[in-house]
This record gives sequence, structure tokens and C-alpha cells, in this order.
Amino acid sequence: MLRPRASFLDPTNTFSVSPKQTACGGFDIMAHLFDMNYFVNSDKYPLQFNVVETLLRTVRQQLPIAVEEPENYSARATMLWAASWALNSFCTSGYKTQAQLHALEQFSSTYDMTHGLALAIITPKWMTYLLNKDETVAGDFARFGLNVMGIQDQGDDMANAKAGIEALQNFIKDELHLPTTLSEMNITDEKFDKLKVKACYGQDSLPRAYRPLSQEDCLNIYKMCL
Repeated sequence: MLRPRASFLDPTNTFSVSPKQTACGGFDIMAHLFDMNYFVNSDKYPLQFNVVETLLRTVRQQLPIAVEEPENYSARATMLWAASWALNSFCTSGYKTQAQLHALEQFSSTYDMTHGLALAIITPKWMTYLLNKDETVAGDFARFGLNVMGIQDQGDDMANAKAGIEALQNFIKDELHLPTTLSEMNITDEKFDKLKVKACYGQDSLPRAYRPLSQEDCLNIYKMCL
């Protein structure tokens, strides 16, 4: 009921959005695509999946332009259109999964942090944690590195996965100019025990996530964010 039947998006209305909030909003677009379509424990339908990958690659290319050139009409227009596609019914239909990154993202409500910034801090750590715990994710992370982040082929999935994660971390830090750790924002682990429960919606785990996450897994990821 809350979804509009049509959106009229004027890029000039976004020219005054600050570089930081532009970066945060842009990363949230990427996180929605990760959660709903790209890193999912579900059958991947080639047409939808390839559209989602193209959206991710486009945001990765255009977002830094919008950050550096606030009145770049083309970049702003592309970001608005990408945001609309990130949660439209075409991209999300047929997928049955739990949005793990958005479940983990309890920082914004707890520390009054911008949602997209919290996701930017969490995502590379979540990827690193999963790669260390379950090597079966290496192929998906490698594809992300090659096809979205544009890394050079390292010769095998594990090396490409690690290079892709590193490229994402550098993208957040060097091109979006966002903090990459909680300590940069003077946040400690004082509330992590409560956050791990909230991340699992009061249950023991997120069983339908891309890879199941227990409360202990969530806690370990939070510690990596420090």
C-alpha cells in the first residue's frame, strides 16, 4: 500500500544534498541490492540477477561522481533511477531470503548514525567474516569483485574474493570518504550484547540469510567493526 504507482524524480532537487549524505544514500542502494537480490540463499534467475549486477556496477561508477560533483545532472539522475530499481518488484520478485545486512544494521537506531553509513561500516566486515567461516561464498564474492568492483583477475575465487572485499573497503574510504570503523566515531562495544539480539529479531539466529547468522556470529561481526 505504501509503494507509489509512479515516481516523478527531478535530479535538481538533490543538488543540495551534502556529499556525506549522498554517499550514505548511495551505499544504501547497494546494500538493498546485496540483501534482496545479489547475495541470497536462493535460486538466481539470470535476467533479474544480471540486471541487479548492472545496477550495482552503475552505482559504483556514478556515486563517486555525484559525491564530488553535486550538480552533475547525469550522475544525480542515475542515482535516483538506481534507487527506484533497487527495491522495485522486478528485482525482488521470487527471492525468499532474509536481509542480513539490514538486520545487522542496528547502529543507526542505537547511536543516531546515518543508516547508509552504518551499512558501509558493516558490509566489508560481514563479507570478510563469512569468507573466513564458509569458503563456499568465495565464488559469489569473486564475481562481485570482478564484475562490480572491477578488480584484476587474481587467478582463483578465494584470491578474487579477498581482492573484491579490499576494493569495496577502499571504495568506501577513498571515493565515498566515509568512516570505515566504529572507533572513528568514538563508539565502543558496550551495547553489542543487546544489538546481537535485535539483529536476530529476538530469535537465536537468521536462518534464511545468505548464510545463516547466529547471535554469536552477529556479535563477532560487530567486534570486527570496531
